[in-house]
Amino acid sequence: MNNEITIDGVKYTRVDNKPKTNKRWKAAVGEGYWVVVGDRTAYVRKHKDYISRGDYDANNYFQTKEPALSTIRRQLATVRVLDALREAEGDWVADWEDGGQIKCYPYLSKHKEEIRIGETWFNMYSTIEWCSSKEAWEQVLKTHEDDIYLMIMGERR
Repeated sequence: MNNEITIDGVKYTRVDNKPKTNKRWKAAVGEGYWVVVGDRTAYVRKHKDYISRGDYDANNYFQTKEPALSTIRRQLATVRVLDALREAEGDWVADWEDGGQIKCYPYLSKHKEEIRIGETWFNMYSTIEWCSSKEAWEQVLKTHEDDIYLMIMGERR
């Protein structure tokens, strides 16, 4: 298997060349797993019924406390960024029927290791909540760069 890939003239090396598996950890019936609930707290729930299946299917199912707490930190960072965007953009709304409207979103530039603003005119590449005006993203990048990194990468720098 080739361990390098070139995109737009930039060479990237694959970090992990091992085959991926879709197997995720799952508690045995009666054992506990960590879950994040609506008020952003994490606690242990016993694996037993449809609620456990729902948590598992929604990726809200953790073997230990730390990944559950990491999920809470990521969710709170996302809320802070989205709140800041709403403040920065005023009445701007992503209109997916308007092919001429530029919609922007954040992404991590792997080869430059920085957060950049991406844009698209006609396709929805990310969720509606992440798409805002370029001016709003420029403002929020200055004030919330660490939160945006946490949203994208799941960890602080």
